[in-house]
Amino acid sequence: MSNPARWFFVFLCSTLATMGQSTWTSVSSSTNKNLWGVTWADGLFVAVGDEGTVLTSSDGREWTQRPSGTTETLRGVSSADRRFVAVGTNATILLSSDGFSWRKAEMAETATGPTDLNAVLALPGKTVALGDNGTYAYE
Repeated sequence: MSNPARWFFVFLCSTLATMGQSTWTSVSSSTNKNLWGVTWADGLFVAVGDEGTVLTSSDGREWTQRPSGTTETLRGVSSADRRFVAVGTNATILLSSDGFSWRKAEMAETATGPTDLNAVLALPGKTVALGDNGTYAYE
């Protein structure tokens, strides 16, 4: 399996390239944890990863670690309606209105127990998260 931190770097560089940068630049993310997801909204990048890692940046160059309140691996993050949503292992769903402070949301338990959530897409008025074994959650 490839290194997810490398993919974060490629995505970030691609994003900076579309923002007027003609040269990709290596950026230190201020963590050695694997990073699995990133989003941009309301002037803020939010990245998520292993052991509850949440990083924020206003410019994609300098990153600040934020407390998430969980040690679960966060695998995806998205934003809509002035709200960030992060998902991860053991049915973890975190919500934030600013990307800096996070609170846990509850997911109804599946028949097989808690499941890992791997991706999330937030749209105005609807959020969908996808997980292992065909599980999905929506709001």
